[in-house]
Amino acid sequence: YSRNEYRWSPRIKAEDGIAEAQAWAGQGGGAYAAQCRGYALGRAERWAEAAGAFEGGAGANGLDLVTRARLFAQAGNAALIGGDAARAGRNLDAALAQTLPRTLSTGEIHLDRARARVATGDTKGARADLDQAVVLAQADPLAWLLSATLARRMNDLPLARLHIEEAAKRAIND
Repeated sequence: YSRNEYRWSPRIKAEDGIAEAQAWAGQGGGAYAAQCRGYALGRAERWAEAAGAFEGGAGANGLDLVTRARLFAQAGNAALIGGDAARAGRNLDAALAQTLPRTLSTGEIHLDRARARVATGDTKGARADLDQAVVLAQADPLAWLLSATLARRMNDLPLARLHIEEAAKRAIND
């Protein structure tokens, strides 16, 4: 992650990115320095620490709701990758607690929260999130595929078939 460009560069080694983010944080980099640190920690596959960095960024003062939600969503995804579905769920809950526009990005947060809910055994909650995801992120074939998978697990075969067909339409070459 480069603080000058606000994007991750594959040329930067994870440990160098972590050090740069720490220095930036010390210079008042705030939420963006925390996000940079989260990316670098993720690159190092230090997922619990990455989740903590994103959570710290989300807690910064003065953030707009969309940025705060994005940071909580990133924390949730880091926690999911790290195997902590409960922590992921809390962060994704916090992301969706923000007043967000009904966009693809919001749909993707619902999709991620559904994954966390399945991992914690909350199939009813996951179903509700996937119902939102297929509306808000309807162009994403993964939303439809995960919805079909959950429908099959819940023995709702007509819904599973319908959503498999929708996934296939959106991922014609996959």
